[in-house]
Amino acid sequence: MKLSLKDKNGVILNTAKKYCEEDIEIKVNTEELNMSAIDNTQVKEGLFNKVTIKGTKKYLCRVVDYDGTVIKEEWLSIGDIFELPEPIKHNGLVFDGWVSPVPIINNTILVENQDIIIGPMYYTESGATELYVELNKKSTLTLDLHGHTTPKFDYIDWGDGTVNTELSHTYDMYDEYCIKIYGMTEIPYSWTYSYGGYTLEYCLKHLRISNTVTKLGDSCLDDCILLETITFPSTIVQMKYYNFNRSHKLKTIVVPYGVEEIQGLAANLSGLIALVLPYGLKTIKTYLATGAVGLEYLSLPDTIEEIGVGLLRYTYKVKRLHLPKSLKKVDETFQSISSLEEINGELPDNTDCDYNSMFGGSRLKIIPIPKNAKSLNSYCTKAQIRSIVFPDGVETVNSACVDCNYLEEAYVPDSVKILNGTFQNCYMLKNVRLPAYLEEIAGGCFWECHQLEELIIPSTLLALNGACLYETSSLRKIDFSQHTFVPTLGQKQNYINETCQIIVPDELYDEWIAATNWSAHADMIVKKSEAIDYVN
Repeated sequence: MKLSLKDKNGVILNTAKKYCEEDIEIKVNTEELNMSAIDNTQVKEGLFNKVTIKGTKKYLCRVVDYDGTVIKEEWLSIGDIFELPEPIKHNGLVFDGWVSPVPIINNTILVENQDIIIGPMYYTESGATELYVELNKKSTLTLDLHGHTTPKFDYIDWGDGTVNTELSHTYDMYDEYCIKIYGMTEIPYSWTYSYGGYTLEYCLKHLRISNTVTKLGDSCLDDCILLETITFPSTIVQMKYYNFNRSHKLKTIVVPYGVEEIQGLAANLSGLIALVLPYGLKTIKTYLATGAVGLEYLSLPDTIEEIGVGLLRYTYKVKRLHLPKSLKKVDETFQSISSLEEINGELPDNTDCDYNSMFGGSRLKIIPIPKNAKSLNSYCTKAQIRSIVFPDGVETVNSACVDCNYLEEAYVPDSVKILNGTFQNCYMLKNVRLPAYLEEIAGGCFWECHQLEELIIPSTLLALNGACLYETSSLRKIDFSQHTFVPTLGQKQNYINETCQIIVPDELYDEWIAATNWSAHADMIVKKSEAIDYVN
């Protein structure tokens, strides 16, 4: 849709492009342009010195307790103030502050352009790390806490009147027990790993961590099939790698302030509904919440500098994300988030970044593209974009737009030499600007581009390989008229429009129709001088 911006007398002042599904209201005067904008609006500033955009878009501000209970939520606009509620009181727990992805000032938060998920920290009144376990007839009465790495502690209250320093205990009856471990400073590496005994992975339902604990070891609570809740104190400063992998009933994770790096933290947690990241977090290595199919919202703090592969891979409810302003490095970060429809912010221009498969499998309608990227292979497959402009300087865009079924226009810069599968199954693609120095079209590049009507082929093209023009049913012209040689055709191209003209230089016509595989299309090959509706 093209917008004409007019003053109060109806005089056109400027034009801009807008991609959206609804109309917007525009009011203009000679000093200031005020716009009531809606979601997914892109407006390029023109002749105006000052542009004020008042958005009607709403962002979720939600406070979630450790058990998934929503304490407070509001939908607010940019610039609104969200006031934090009074914390909920729980028996045996002491409130230890709020965790927020944005700064908290005087118990309030300023709303910017992202959803905000906030959660509480708690420590235990008893001073012990408390394990709530359930022993039933499917289990044994002997519980072993050795794990892969033996925990360090002072003593254990087993919850049945027994207090000792042993790491194994046999109960008299099946029941639920609260085990209190005193003096614990770390939840050790692979603590739930079993060497054959009955361990926490089978019976732990709730975990309340004391404020003596500063570190969660790698994979410390993997495969806890009954684990529903964890409370985290502010004393924890390390919880790096896959701490809760496959603990499918866990509902909420609140990462305390002081933690600067995490990896695979919420991987394969199908029951997770809230993941709270702190302002101050710097690094998310890989697979933060892969397979967290119940997660709807994720707030990325503006302190994050690096996000690795597969941030939310195979999640199906997260619809929008905010790119941190501090972001310096990414690596196939947003691939396979099939529900993702909107992303705010800019990607970093950094040679350390791997942009390949960055947005593959998303539903994005507008995609940020870094200016200095060299490789954008499989960059935005299946996205719902209408147009794409690859930046000057990019060198490879192999399979970049596969299955972008709404894509209509594409610009490929002269820095690209090979197009391999780039626009496969782009059913609505109509116009493509090809690179001036293109050397090869290959790998089903325009496979089933049913709306594509013409291709102006640069004189540098050496070969067409694979089924690069398969089922281009509307193609009416392929123009090779600038060539001084016959390029290689790797195979016959099936299901091209029968009335398509393959336009070639007059002096190469005889050689062209006799060339390998070109001869199969001899009835389509025409001399430049005889081409119908050919414009010089």
